[in-house]
Amino acid sequence: MIKNQKDFWAGVLFAVFGVAAVVVARENPMGTLSRMGPAYFPTILGVMLAVLGAGISVTALLRRPASGSGRIAPVEWGVLLFILLGPSVFALTLLKAGLLVSTFLMVIISSFARPGT
Repeated sequence: MIKNQKDFWAGVLFAVFGVAAVVVARENPMGTLSRMGPAYFPTILGVMLAVLGAGISVTALLRRPASGSGRIAPVEWGVLLFILLGPSVFALTLLKAGLLVSTFLMVIISSFARPGT
């Protein structure tokens, strides 16, 4: 039924993040257009993101992808591990080792994230 799985699930993810932003922003006062409160801007952005996500998902149900299969590829856990490990090592070593060493370690660790290995 879903003709383009990648776009459909990306749209769902956008919509979920948009709705979550609106829900979290409701903890603060909304205000008015002339006197915007702290919830005004996140609420507007969240609504826009949710509408965009809904539009992408509906389009994915109706049209096939322009190129490629549109199917979601299986997760390559090794690639994901190195992509997450690089910035984590950077964050953990930045204060002790400094910017140069931390950046070097992050680049070296992230370079091991190659698909198919």
